[in-house]
Order: sequence, then structure tokens, then C-alpha cells
Amino acid sequence: ALTEKSIALAIVGDVNSQSVAEHSMTLILAAFKRLIKNDRAVRAGPWNYRNQLEPQEIHGKNLLILGYGRIGRRLAKMAAAFNMNVYAYDPYVEIEKFCNESVKKIENLKVAISDADCISINMPKMQDPLIAKNEFDCMKTGVVIVNTARGGIIKEDDLIEALNSGKVGAAGLDVFDHEPPLSKNPFVALDQVVLSPHVAGLSKESAEDMALSSVQNAIDFFDGNLDMSLVVNKKI
Repeated sequence: ALTEKSIALAIVGDVNSQSVAEHSMTLILAAFKRLIKNDRAVRAGPWNYRNQLEPQEIHGKNLLILGYGRIGRRLAKMAAAFNMNVYAYDPYVEIEKFCNESVKKIENLKVAISDADCISINMPKMQDPLIAKNEFDCMKTGVVIVNTARGGIIKEDDLIEALNSGKVGAAGLDVFDHEPPLSKNPFVALDQVVLSPHVAGLSKESAEDMALSSVQNAIDFFDGNLDMSLVVNKKI
């Protein structure tokens, strides 16, 4: 409809990738450290939960990043600072993007999944789920899953089954198939799962940047200087 009226639809570009990458790293840490379980142990008990030794260190763990765009690359640098072994899968990113970086490009997703201690999803949604029962069956027992991208990339029923069986040790989820999640969503009852309301890209700073970039796009459009890489309907 916008194209028919010669109205440009523009995105704001790279203004919230830092916020999303930080949130991904936060969920990784919270999941490995079993932050929800620890919080509940203090608020409601038992205090002796501390003796179960569930929290894990991320030092030396294998992190597989699915999607190596702006967010994935920022997350990789953060994870490397924690001395994680970082791998990335993205068939659409040229090999040059991996040069001079401490990240190994993965060609075989099935092999990478089987070696990962943690999987972070930072890629666009596809037509079908990328991670379902067959993929969970290939994973290490106790793997940590984090998703700050889109609902539907993971098949939720299979993730719930994997969490209940212990195949997936913990998860951090910012996105869901239905948003807000349905009132009886099984994730709510799982204290090894850290949940957030699709907020990864909505920091105070990113909200300001999105507003400013939107206004700048409008000004640039009327000045004839709008960056065409930001225009969705290029036909205009």
C-alpha cells in the first residue's frame, strides 16, 4: 500500500544491536548461574539449594551463535571476553567477516550443535523451526539455549520436553510463539528458565536512538539523501 502511494518505508538500521547482544549475554550468564533458582532460594527457600552445586562457569564453554550479523558479532566479542570458545553458523555471511576474529565459522550445523555447551539464537525467523526434536537429540545433555531473536525458530513443545528431561539444562527466552505468552505457558513453571518480555532491543539508549534515527530518515528523505540501504520498498 505504501509503494502504491510512493511512500518510503525505512528502517532505522544498527541502533539496537548492542542492546540485544548485551541481553543475550545476560541470559547466557543467568541461565548458566541458575539465577532464577538462586533468587527463589533466598526469597522462599530452601537456603540449602546452594549445596546442590547447579550453577556453572562459562569459562572454557563452547558457545554456538546462530546468526553472525551485527548482533552475533557483538555477542561473540563479549563471550570471548569471558574466555568462551565461540563458534558461529551463518551461511549468508562471507568468510571475510570471520577474518582476524576469535570466532570459528561453522559449516556443518549438526556437528556444531553436538559440540555446543550453549546455543544463542541471533538470526531472522525462517519458514520452519531451525531447532526441533532431531536437533535436541544431537545436543549435549545439560546444554543451555538462549533466544533473543524471534519465536518460532525453536519448536517450543520440543524445547519444553527437552527441559523437562534435562537434555536442556537451562534456557533464557526473550521471544515466544505467542506474545504475550498464553497464561498456561509451561515455561512459567520452570525455574531453570529465565524469561523476559521481548525486551532485548528496548533499552533506554536504543529507544532514544530509534526515535532520532526515524526523524533523521524523514529529514533525509525530503532532502533527497535517504540511505537506500534503509529503504524496504526500493521500488519507489
